[in-house]
Amino acid sequence: MSENTVKVLKIRFNKVTLKEATEIAVKLAKSKNQSYITTPNPEILLESINNPKFAKILNNSKLNIPDGTGILWATKYLDITKKNKSKFIKILKWIFSLKLQLFYPKYIRSILKERVTGVDLMEKICEKASENKLKIYLLGAKEGTAEKVKEILEKKYHKIQIVGTFSGSPSP
Repeated sequence: MSENTVKVLKIRFNKVTLKEATEIAVKLAKSKNQSYITTPNPEILLESINNPKFAKILNNSKLNIPDGTGILWATKYLDITKKNKSKFIKILKWIFSLKLQLFYPKYIRSILKERVTGVDLMEKICEKASENKLKIYLLGAKEGTAEKVKEILEKKYHKIQIVGTFSGSPSP
C-alpha cells in the first residue's frame, strides 16, 4: 500500500480530491488502456466483507474514491486507534471521534482529503469528456434511468459523446 492510499475493511482508498480524481479519470480515458474506477461507500464496504470476488474487483480498480463521510470517519478512527490494544480506550476514542466530527467536521479529513461522491465525479468526468472528445457509456440503474441521464447530459454538455446505455446489472 502506498502513502497515497489507505485501507478500510481491506478495501483500498485513494487519497484524492474531486479535482485530482477527475484528472486521473481523464488520463485513464485518454490512455486507451482498459481500467475502471469504483466509488465505495459504507454499504459497498459491508458487501465486500462477505463477497471476496467483489472485494477483489474493488481492490483491482485504478482508483477507489471515498463516497461517504463514513469512510472518512473510519480512516480517522483507524488512525487514532492503531496503537491502542485496549478495547476500552478504542471505545472512548470512537465516542470522542464521533462527537468531534459533529463540532469540527474537518477533523475527519486528515487522512482522506474529502468525500468524493460518484455523482460528483461522474458530472466532472462528463464535463471533461465533452471538452476532450472522450466517449461515455452509461451502465446501471433501474430501467430507463440511463437513457434519461443520457438526455440530461446531452442537453447540458452539447459536445458530449454518449456511445451507449444499459439499465440494470450486467449479470444476475
